[in-house]
Amino acid sequence: NEVRRDFYAALNHQVEAALAEQRSKRIADVVAGLLPALPPRVPDRTALTVVARGSRDLASLEDQAMLPMPWRIILPLTPANVDAVIKQEAGLLAQQERILWDLPALIFEGEWRSYQAVVGRLVKQGYCHFRLNNLSHFLLFTDNATRKLLSGPWLYVLNSQAGLAVLELGAQQFTLSVEDDRTNMAAILAREVGQDATVVVYAPIDLITSRIPMRSMPQGAVLETDSGDTVRLDFEDGLTIACAERDFSLSGQLHELRGLGCREFIVDLSVAGLTSKRGSVVLAALLADELLPDTSSFNFERGLA
Repeated sequence: NEVRRDFYAALNHQVEAALAEQRSKRIADVVAGLLPALPPRVPDRTALTVVARGSRDLASLEDQAMLPMPWRIILPLTPANVDAVIKQEAGLLAQQERILWDLPALIFEGEWRSYQAVVGRLVKQGYCHFRLNNLSHFLLFTDNATRKLLSGPWLYVLNSQAGLAVLELGAQQFTLSVEDDRTNMAAILAREVGQDATVVVYAPIDLITSRIPMRSMPQGAVLETDSGDTVRLDFEDGLTIACAERDFSLSGQLHELRGLGCREFIVDLSVAGLTSKRGSVVLAALLADELLPDTSSFNFERGLA
């Protein structure tokens, strides 16, 4: 028995060593095929994109002094927002280049034709900027020559090859994942993929979206996970959405991101609202690059699992 145990222990050691060597070789082969890493180029200025709560936030575009940098708005693509914008068509003509339409990550089969129609309607009105949050969204845009598409954080660009793939699909820009860490972000930002990457620096985080109803739970119910984190349940349009109780924030880390070469940041105020008290607090903290209390940087500091 002792000989058998010693034999299997020695065999296991050799197998593990061989597997580790194979894995190292595969990683080295993949890294060798990546785009070359370049020294970071610190941008001379940065730009901000704000995810708005609704069409009322569009009035802020007229306030040139609101933010001391180039900025634009991402507007959720909902029937109410589309109707409101069409009604204000004359007043918004000068701002069309600063408005991006945000497609919902989930579009169900019965809704597809209506979104095709809405996108076509907006394009005819002169809007060409859209943020895509699902690979299927690219099918809504057949003439990419006249579109300016941004891939959202839920398309999970976690390496430069994924960024290149998104660009090949038709996007002109991509967003890094909010689940990324600083080391991996630095590696992606160092690659010359041909377009600048955008980084989300503040956002509420939807962890799970399900069509399963939870009738025993009230709106806003808070649950505690095994790790001690808290999750809030929201119910909207027949969906159950589990949200992180603490918002994601990289405020206080913007100087580091600029040092890595990032020049475009996204702040998601789709829940708080651009002109709300919370929105003002968030924007002030970001402009000063100060930590926001009661927020989380998620994997940015603790690393990818």
